[in-house]
Amino acid sequence: MKNMAKFAGIAALVMTASVFAQTDEAAQDNTEATSEVTIEEQVSTMEGKLNGLEESYLETKTTVDKLKKIKVSGYIHAEMQIKTQDPDNKGKWSEYNTNLQIRRSSFKLEYAGSLANVVFSFNPIGGTDPFEVKDVYVNFKDQWTKMNWIQAGYQDVPFGFENGYSSGTRETPERSKIVTTAFPSEKDMGVYYMLKGHDGSKKVFQIMNLVVGVNNGSASGKLAKELDNAKSAVGRLRFNVPANAINMNFSGGGSGYYGNNIHATPTDSISKANKSTALYTFNTNTNSWVEDKSAYTNKPLERYYAGGDLQITASLPIGGLKVMGEYIQGAQPSVSKSTTVQTSGASTGTQMRNISGWYAMYVQNFGKKIQGVVKYDFFDPNTDIAGDDITYSLGTVELAQKNLGIGANYFVNDNIKLSLYWDHMMNETSKNVSIDPAGKKNLAYDYSKDVKDNHDKVTIRVQGRF
Repeated sequence: MKNMAKFAGIAALVMTASVFAQTDEAAQDNTEATSEVTIEEQVSTMEGKLNGLEESYLETKTTVDKLKKIKVSGYIHAEMQIKTQDPDNKGKWSEYNTNLQIRRSSFKLEYAGSLANVVFSFNPIGGTDPFEVKDVYVNFKDQWTKMNWIQAGYQDVPFGFENGYSSGTRETPERSKIVTTAFPSEKDMGVYYMLKGHDGSKKVFQIMNLVVGVNNGSASGKLAKELDNAKSAVGRLRFNVPANAINMNFSGGGSGYYGNNIHATPTDSISKANKSTALYTFNTNTNSWVEDKSAYTNKPLERYYAGGDLQITASLPIGGLKVMGEYIQGAQPSVSKSTTVQTSGASTGTQMRNISGWYAMYVQNFGKKIQGVVKYDFFDPNTDIAGDDITYSLGTVELAQKNLGIGANYFVNDNIKLSLYWDHMMNETSKNVSIDPAGKKNLAYDYSKDVKDNHDKVTIRVQGRF
């Protein structure tokens, strides 16, 4: 009996252990199943989060890629000008005319797309018209050769070198007299075809490019609105030849411009009633302005220019140098007794002028901080007459103008440039322009020699650029 009791006890213990073992195994299996479900859920949740992050990243990348195509730039020219005056014409700096001003400023937005570029810039303050629009144009290239471009809108007239040379880059404070006379606003409303090579194009297209097109020809700024329905044609062929073996580069080009403006006075009778609306041409036989009655049938008044320019750069141990020059000649209708181009009809009389001018400039860098500049500028407002043939009745406007400029630029960093520039103005001389027909001196200054009145000018400028 004792043995049976022991056997029964052992059997009970074995069965109990078996039950507990099965229970533990079931619990373990249930725990493992529960863990497996939890991990799968976590993985699924993580995948969802990653997908969300990827979508957010792609959206951000798209936005950043668009923003990368937008470029914002600009500059400010804050300056002090000191002009010399000499009331007694003895060459003394007896009086100073000092002026603090914002000469010009620019705020520019550019969008560089895969097919087209869009540019907008305006003048926030400074110059003659604050908040004046400076550039509004779009250009696009063909997607096959990538060399053919069309550019349309309000933009620089593509003539010569200095007219399109940015004021934020130019080494001198102002452009040359011949350039500002022919293109006083620098801009016009037009459409142009451009042929521009790239690294993958043929060699000839890499060193040559062409711009041709038409514009309104108003030269008046204010987005160059059309005034007479007549259009002007303009073109420039430019070359750029690197000479790497001698550390030099040669560039330049030739330009042409032809347009016309309709004279405002339609009949001879109006001219007789109001001489201020007459048109005058210069008679080289009598050295005088003569009324041209053929203009009173809405005869187009020609405005045309031809020019050539050259730029040479080289690298020297002390720093890079640049030599540049440009020559322009042509004809234009001008306001009477002035060289200002007349484009909107005659309000004070119009004179058809043959003009010419040129400049030569030498720029020498001394390291990366200092830059020296010397420039000579010549402008002839009437190539049909010169010297002593310019009389009192013709006036001093016919005298040629010369300017010697000497200056220095100091680059504080990529954003700040300090400039000091001296303009020494000189005039063509005439023994007769200061004497009226009665033989009496009737002008304040003797133009038989260089007149020093208000000619010298010192410009101290700070350029801030971003």
